[in-house]
Amino acid sequence: MFGASESRPLRLAADAPSRDELFGDDAAPKRESRDALFDGKPPDVAQRSPWRGFVRGELAYTYAEPEHWSKMLVRSELDAQGALTPDIKY
Repeated sequence: MFGASESRPLRLAADAPSRDELFGDDAAPKRESRDALFDGKPPDVAQRSPWRGFVRGELAYTYAEPEHWSKMLVRSELDAQGALTPDIKY
């Protein structure tokens, strides 16, 4: 089927020595070590933005007569952290 020239018999899960061999596929690919992936050097850490913050909103609508917005709240915070010189930090 689909260009395969040889057919392989189906195997039962109980007969397969491991989950990887259940479908007759090749063995699992060899995993490389972390040192091999990064040439023995740790990856560069991306520089983080000095800005931090959040925005939170809450809405509520009342359907009783008269219909109206009963709650509307937006709360936010914005902070920054950094240094102009080694002695002047913010």
